[in-house]
Amino acid sequence: MSRTRRIALIVNPAATRTTDQLRERIRAELAPHGLMDVATPHGAADIRIAVQHAIDVGAEIIAVLGGDGTIGIAASVLADTEIPLIPLPGGSTNVLARGLGWPAAPERAAERVVTALAQPYRELAIGRLEAAGRTTVFCVNAGIGLDAATVAWVERHPQIKRRLRQGAFALASLGPGWHALRSGPTLTVHHSDATEGILVHSLIAACGAPYAYLGPQPLNLLPHVAWDGRLEWVGLTDRSPIRAIQMLLRGLTNAGHLAGPGVVGGTTRAPLRITAAAPFPVQVDGDPFGEVTEITLAPGGRLRVFAPGS
Repeated sequence: MSRTRRIALIVNPAATRTTDQLRERIRAELAPHGLMDVATPHGAADIRIAVQHAIDVGAEIIAVLGGDGTIGIAASVLADTEIPLIPLPGGSTNVLARGLGWPAAPERAAERVVTALAQPYRELAIGRLEAAGRTTVFCVNAGIGLDAATVAWVERHPQIKRRLRQGAFALASLGPGWHALRSGPTLTVHHSDATEGILVHSLIAACGAPYAYLGPQPLNLLPHVAWDGRLEWVGLTDRSPIRAIQMLLRGLTNAGHLAGPGVVGGTTRAPLRITAAAPFPVQVDGDPFGEVTEITLAPGGRLRVFAPGS
């Protein structure tokens, strides 16, 4: 590095794969390079406060050790600022960190922290979500219906999530996920390329790839975006679980597209507005957002990040 920069480390101690030993390892790696503070907040509100406090006292870089939800909260504070994020994997899946080139194993990621700091930061074009008077960002993806109901169930059962990790999501998709697909409200997608709304029963959108990981295997449900200022989206136009299984299998085989019967979607630089007659569940970067009857997903916002291969 050309100079020492003031670094704050935010650690979510409740994240699935975060341990005291890992926190101390990362602290030791960062200490010679400007580490000024370590915070261990509990809960979304405290994480947000900890990031903002670090900024207020002069942090120039924020390192976050946690899962996708923790990193997403930090990103919502850091979006459109000049302060870069170091997203360190400490959760069960760690989609953003791994998608940017961080090793899946937290211990190996710790070994790469100094390497990442020696690289120039990368600026990502991320997504923005507005609903029910709330605005937030998503770093990789947002979902409505099947995957949102799956995420909500997993987050309500943290012990199962910690024990089964990604297996908890597979279990939940077979129960509350399928129920949301079969019984949830019909969604209407409004976007600038269509004169009429498009009816779907579940929808996912992403600004970066992959959509998720199943073990070491990337799940490329939406493979045509790479934090380049576009959103890719896909919706199921019927309630058949077979369609969702087909999407999953195509994603596991790195399918170039997801066109076919029962599927609609595309890429856009314009907002998508999704409405329904009854509340539907929403997830943002693997964390439940809540239930709403109208939501807008759009490209919007920039996030600076450090990664080993930047």
